Amino acid sequence: MDCLAATVEGHLDYSFASAWHPDGRIFATGNQDKTCRLWDIRNLATSVSVLKGNMVAVRSVRFSSDGQFLVVAEAADFVMSTTPS
Repeated sequence: MDCLAATVEGHLDYSFASAWHPDGRIFATGNQDKTCRLWDIRNLATSVSVLKGNMVAVRSVRFSSDGQFLVVAEAADFVMSTTPS
């Protein structure tokens, strides 16, 4: 049985990664278009923030257990850490 709750639009290519913030309202997606987008489930019409990668596709995203940090990893051994707003 397939179940589709919602869709988001904004990335330009295939997505490889996603992660939920500990608060359960924010999630991040990593994409072939070299971006990581943050989404708020209360308004999926547009992403909350767009983090641009440096070299290649975003392959992994993870929030810290306290939700203070988001780590975005690219396929070419480049890691960027940021504080979600």
